[in-house]
Amino acid sequence: MTTDFHCHLYELIFDADRDEVIARAKAVGVTRFCCDASKESDWTLIEKLYKRYGAETIRPGFGIHPWFADAALPGWQERLVEKLYQYPDAVVAEIGVDWIRRTHVPFDVQTKTFLEQMEIARNLNRSVTIHCVRAWDKMPALFNEFGKFSPEITLHSFSGSILDAQWFLSRYNAFFSFGVEIQSGKRESLMQTYKFLLDNAPQRIRFESDSPYMPLIKGTRNEPSNIISYI
Repeated sequence: MTTDFHCHLYELIFDADRDEVIARAKAVGVTRFCCDASKESDWTLIEKLYKRYGAETIRPGFGIHPWFADAALPGWQERLVEKLYQYPDAVVAEIGVDWIRRTHVPFDVQTKTFLEQMEIARNLNRSVTIHCVRAWDKMPALFNEFGKFSPEITLHSFSGSILDAQWFLSRYNAFFSFGVEIQSGKRESLMQTYKFLLDNAPQRIRFESDSPYMPLIKGTRNEPSNIISYI
């Protein structure tokens, strides 16, 4: 039995056959799904999944993705806290920073929203799932500014270096989640990091589908059952 540590099963593309998608995953041993929000409008959709399939199947994640940080409506912080109180097993996700998207969402807006959510997670003792793209060199300064954090940190679709992995391992209760890219083995630096973790901290490795995104075959819809091919 395994968990898909990051997916978006609430997306519209699953509406026609969500039950079947979940059944296919469970048939191959993927029995729990960490459904992480991208924006506030996703929170209600995740709630519906949680109520339909139950806590044994759905782990909810409520948060604001860096791509949508500039579109968050006033008062989102209070509403996030309220939602987390409603769901004691929920995490704060998907949050983080994305250097590539800085021309669309200013990086200072991304970092402010990220650190505000980290503060909420720390205050409520909730785990977080972090999105980080081309910004691993900026993470130490951000975390040093933020300070201590005891709950679990899942680094979604981890693409950092061995040094980045060592930095997180030495300071935080960090877990490293990998997706389809480790199947192809084409990114040498990523495979080196993955092997380092396999050799030195295998208990900190997690797997994710990021469904419906990051498909095994370009142009198709991804789904959680596919993680079996690269675990």
